[in-house]
Amino acid sequence: MKLYHGSPINNIKKLKPSISNHNNAYVYATDNYILSILYSYNPLTRPNGFYTYFFNKDNQLVYEEYFHDQLKEIYKGKTGYIYEIKDNNFTKLENMPWIYIAEKEIQTNRIIVIKDIYEEIIKLENEGKIIILRYQDQDEKQRKQNKKIIQNEITKTPKSNTNYLSFLNSHFPNLFK
Repeated sequence: MKLYHGSPINNIKKLKPSISNHNNAYVYATDNYILSILYSYNPLTRPNGFYTYFFNKDNQLVYEEYFHDQLKEIYKGKTGYIYEIKDNNFTKLENMPWIYIAEKEIQTNRIIVIKDIYEEIIKLENEGKIIILRYQDQDEKQRKQNKKIIQNEITKTPKSNTNYLSFLNSHFPNLFK
């Protein structure tokens, strides 16, 4: 099985387990190459992340903007690195079946450099390989649903997590009043 790991760090020979939002140290990978591109840059420091995607009923990756020009703001001009992995030591996450985890170091096999993640995603959109739900094209119902998601994030995030709260406040200041 071919898996991918996206990272903003170049020339990684061995992927080491690190803590993400699952509270345990894992090496994360996906069988979806396009998703690994999204994960090749994170606007936040670990263990935080801001990845607003889902898979539709046709199992196609959909990136959904929660604020105007989100895709461009987060990814434009950012370089990402996709590590190809051929390793059988991964297990599927039950609640996220497109994500695989390993508890030990994993050797990388090949690296793919994405010079501008935004430009690559736009190219993939034009090829029909990813759907972008732009903020300005969403109806009021969808915007309200996303607003509730962010309000829930604000409520459940500890006050000590200033990195994440600052990021949310900079993009959703009206939800902090």
